[in-house]
Amino acid sequence: MKPAKPSVLTPASDAKEDLKSLPLSEVEKKLESSPDGLTQAEAQKRLVQYGPNEVAEQKTNPLLKFLGYFWGPIPWMIEVAVILSGVVRHWPDFFIILFLLAANAVVGFWEERQAGNAIAALKAKLAINARAHRVFHLDHLHLQTLSFLLLSVAGHLTIFLTRTRGPFWSIRPAKILLVAVFGTQAMATLIAVYGLFMPAISWGWAFFVWGYALVWFLVSDRVKLLAYRIFDLVKAGSELETKPKTSPDLTPQIAKATL
Repeated sequence: MKPAKPSVLTPASDAKEDLKSLPLSEVEKKLESSPDGLTQAEAQKRLVQYGPNEVAEQKTNPLLKFLGYFWGPIPWMIEVAVILSGVVRHWPDFFIILFLLAANAVVGFWEERQAGNAIAALKAKLAINARAHRVFHLDHLHLQTLSFLLLSVAGHLTIFLTRTRGPFWSIRPAKILLVAVFGTQAMATLIAVYGLFMPAISWGWAFFVWGYALVWFLVSDRVKLLAYRIFDLVKAGSELETKPKTSPDLTPQIAKATL
């Protein structure tokens, strides 16, 4: 009796194999990937080889899409009712049905447009997260930690911008304000670095966030001063235009002329 030949995994059967049932390590091996994702060079290589990983979208003219709401069995029935109301010259029904037909088309077109915008925003968000993970080796959880630290640092620095019309150093802040602001900023930095209640980031990323916030703090202070100068000039000009012009008092000159 001849021994059975070992089964050979053909490309067709390999393509049909369900990747969901395989261990994660086997899936990564088959896809030639890793938990850290693809490098920028490998991603560019696969983009050239396989093309973009997206479904081709066919954009429709917005005007044609709007006119499509007047085409169909139900719109036809309503349009026939409009025509018949006009033929018998029953103008109240004519305008009411016509208004309902147009309102239905506007509402349907607007809702479909809003849904399309939501899908486009979701695609853009996913693309940003994928790029950040590949270039900076950050996933969306670590991006949330960076956002938390940036909001904590930059948000507290905004207090020093809004408390004075001049440069932020023109009025010395109270000690209790300095302790409160820098105390909460230091606490937020420690929470982000040591990963309390969130994924931890490195000290390098923490310093990067601090530097970014400080640079924009200084830029915002200059913009604030420029904005106040422009607003003050506009306000002064409007006050001059609205100020009533008083005519000079000619009573003394008239009294001298009559003497």
